[in-house]
Amino acid sequence: MLKGRIVSLLRLRQLWLVLALVWAGIVLFYSLQPSVELPGLFRLVQDLVLHFGAYAGVSFLLMLYSRSSAGPVKVSVLSFGYGLGVEILQPIVAEGRVFSWYDVLANSLGIASGIVLA
Repeated sequence: MLKGRIVSLLRLRQLWLVLALVWAGIVLFYSLQPSVELPGLFRLVQDLVLHFGAYAGVSFLLMLYSRSSAGPVKVSVLSFGYGLGVEILQPIVAEGRVFSWYDVLANSLGIASGIVLA
């Protein structure tokens, strides 16, 4: 009974990690698209709201995966580093994209919210 429960918890944990990686991949894909090629919906929604939601999702899923007492710190540092790295890559890789401290701030607020929600 206990062994079966542990196995099911480990599978659930792996699911959260897979979902976090898939979501982070989606965020990366759309973040590195030239601004003129983004779907119309993305241009209608306020950019900072998208940043907030994208990184809230990443940190939320990573928190559900994390089981350590240092989870919030690890997730914060990992998510922030990922967001900062993507923000730095944008002007290099994607035409019409620029680095923005406002985007970094929106990412950070999203990260904090995702951690609190988890």
